[in-house]
Amino acid sequence: MCRKWNTDEWKKKSKAARKNRNKTDSSGCTARHTGGSIGYEEHRLKLKELTGEEPAYMDVFCKVNLTAESKKKYFEGDKEVPLDFATGTAREAAEAYNRGLFEKYGEDPAQHMVNDPELWTQTQLLRQGGKQKGLMYGIGSSDIEYVVTGTYSSVSSSSSVAAADYAKSQEKVNELEQQLVNMQQSMDESQNALTLEMAQMKKMREDLAAFMREFRPSSNPPQ
Repeated sequence: MCRKWNTDEWKKKSKAARKNRNKTDSSGCTARHTGGSIGYEEHRLKLKELTGEEPAYMDVFCKVNLTAESKKKYFEGDKEVPLDFATGTAREAAEAYNRGLFEKYGEDPAQHMVNDPELWTQTQLLRQGGKQKGLMYGIGSSDIEYVVTGTYSSVSSSSSVAAADYAKSQEKVNELEQQLVNMQQSMDESQNALTLEMAQMKKMREDLAAFMREFRPSSNPPQ
């Protein structure tokens, strides 16, 4: 690990990650989400596998951004309670989208789980003063049509990997990375054991040499 962490490339990644972790959201808290290292696309796939149907986008968003306790209640079916988001930015984004759903589709609660990528874009731009700052919040670098609706846009469908293939390839990458880590760990352990054995052999040779010097017969033995 020391050899890996001491490279220029890793130091650069570490510096960038530290900077990102220390960013604050609108409430002054450091930005956090609770979805782990996988992206929105894979979270959508996992929810689909779990439920057997395409999830609503807000389910995907909540899977990534709710606190652990609130997430547990939400996916147990208690979706009407006040949701506890990990950051103020996530809460504001969800509230802006829900207001947009109410204004566009009316008071029917069933309509508030509509997947509307255009509305998400509009509400997030409005929330940011009409200016897009970097990647779209809640979407990242993914295809917004797929993340929100589960269907790739015509622009990206020709170049995007199929969802199932993407998930499998990502799992394979993670598996291979873990195998490399295990192999490196095994090699390090073997190297440590070899180093220890060599040190023990060196000590034995030194002890033997000292013993031979101490008990070596005199060059002029008594008659």
